[in-house]
Amino acid sequence: MQAVNDYKHFQEKYPQAIVLMKMGDFYEVIGDKAAAMASTFNLALTTRDNLPMCSFAYHQLEPITARLVRDGSFVAIVEPTSKPLDTPIVRDVVRLVSPK
Repeated sequence: MQAVNDYKHFQEKYPQAIVLMKMGDFYEVIGDKAAAMASTFNLALTTRDNLPMCSFAYHQLEPITARLVRDGSFVAIVEPTSKPLDTPIVRDVVRLVSPK
């Protein structure tokens, strides 16, 4: 539940952005923008806490971000900033990417 709350926080902070939040070895998109991401990138659309979500492997971050920006999207990349075994996990925006 913390992850969903964190995601919602960053989506509210950057409402124009597609928030890509790192969870382990994957980046996740949760909520309203998940269906479009799943369709665009041929990702499986599932649910987390009754919200639509999709994910992709960490090594796909750069090509997916590049395509989103090329297509005119603003992207907020969220990653853990706490030490690996710290709880609760602290996350923050580590990079903002906007179209030119």
